[in-house]
Amino acid sequence: MPSDSCGQTITTGDQWKVISKLEDGTYLPDTNCNISFKTGDYERFYIRVTGFNIEESRRCEGDRLFIYNIVEEDGQLNKNNVVEFPFGLCGETKSLPNYYYTKNDTVMVEFITDGTNAKQFTGFELLLTPYNEYKYSPTEEGVSKYNKLP
Repeated sequence: MPSDSCGQTITTGDQWKVISKLEDGTYLPDTNCNISFKTGDYERFYIRVTGFNIEESRRCEGDRLFIYNIVEEDGQLNKNNVVEFPFGLCGETKSLPNYYYTKNDTVMVEFITDGTNAKQFTGFELLLTPYNEYKYSPTEEGVSKYNKLP
């Protein structure tokens, strides 16, 4: 997640790749970065985890990744976890589901790291693909068109 993208909302594109790795294959310590992605009306996001290696700790106290549904209610933006882990995601890919679905058209990816051990881990890589909940059905290989959602 390049620091120049932190705090932005991205609204253009048909698929996004979010990567935390630097050129040396690790991620930055002391980071608090969030990027929001917004797609069209009646669309949601299919999020696939294609790489995940973040410092593991009890309750993800050190480094962690959050993926939020963003919902506007009464002029306030509310964040609701897409994943079922209230303390965020940490550890390795093998300990996670490798895909998630959002409930609406805006998602926020937030990556928080402390100052320790960042150079020992490779970080994460996510693919965010918007799909029309009435026309498209996410599959393990991507998004297939013209299937009715279950």
